[in-house]
Amino acid sequence: MRGLQAAVLFTAVAAAAAPTNCTTRCGDISFEYPFGVEPGCYHPGFNLTCSSNDTRLFMGDGTVQVLDISIPNSTLRVNATAMAFDPADDVQRGVINATTTWRAAAAADDDGGPFVVSRRNTIALMGCNARVDLRGGDRRHSDNLVSSCTAVCPPVGGGDDAAAHDDGDGGDGHTIAIIDAWNGKCSGVGCCQANIMLGYPSYTIQIKQLQEKNLHSFDFQYIAYITDETLNFTEEIAGRIATPAALPATLDFVIRSNSSCSTPANSTAGGECRSEHSFCEDYKGGGNTLLGYSCVCSEGYRGNPYVAGGCHGTCVLARMINVGRFRARLV
Repeated sequence: MRGLQAAVLFTAVAAAAAPTNCTTRCGDISFEYPFGVEPGCYHPGFNLTCSSNDTRLFMGDGTVQVLDISIPNSTLRVNATAMAFDPADDVQRGVINATTTWRAAAAADDDGGPFVVSRRNTIALMGCNARVDLRGGDRRHSDNLVSSCTAVCPPVGGGDDAAAHDDGDGGDGHTIAIIDAWNGKCSGVGCCQANIMLGYPSYTIQIKQLQEKNLHSFDFQYIAYITDETLNFTEEIAGRIATPAALPATLDFVIRSNSSCSTPANSTAGGECRSEHSFCEDYKGGGNTLLGYSCVCSEGYRGNPYVAGGCHGTCVLARMINVGRFRARLV
């Protein structure tokens, strides 16, 4: 029977078990355990709030809007509010030195919450002649420098160009390079952006004005973001005409635990990894600190590892008659 092939298909799909009395959708966003709205439908710390008209989803008490939830990726995407620093309010000895705190979840303390800022994010600053420092850590080391960037608006000379772009303060006619920086890139002129490589539940954000000779002073607010997007630096943003009030940021979620996932892969470990064909993975934050674990479906399976029967796959067994072999694969 040369060249003849026959295939026998076997399909095994496990249906995810989920309580029938729990809300699983709000607006355009679907979610499952460990998230939930009603008491008894969520793991501690994973409670959500659906708006009264059922169109918008929020974390916890309704402060931070949720844009997307991905259980397979263990991520939550939120609308992160901009942080504005007013030079008039934050001047110390003639130098702007402002500080604020940014938390992954408003109700969580520094070490106990299930949400951690993902490494997909950046720290961004819009302003002139200032540096933003992002500091984070645990309770023992809370002041580690995690990321930093500097935004400058250098003078670009005098002459006719200066007359055309004079800032009107009666100075020496120097113009501001931010006028020419509307190239769509947040490249360090009027706007800077730097990666966040260490994830913590909360950060301290500091804005410091540069004290360099010939740098111009500005009355604009300094605006900082933690965001997973690359900023598009437009004329409207540079001129503070259409500065975003919030930008998306990605949070990782973890099941808090002091115990490491020491069991081999493809075995169920961790109290919240309830599905067959699932296992737990340690989650380590900044400073290689164990924060807890995430549940993952085994290779070839997909779905929700936090519920019984949540990881499902298709087993295809093919018999190749011409070579007398069996092959199996999971899809």
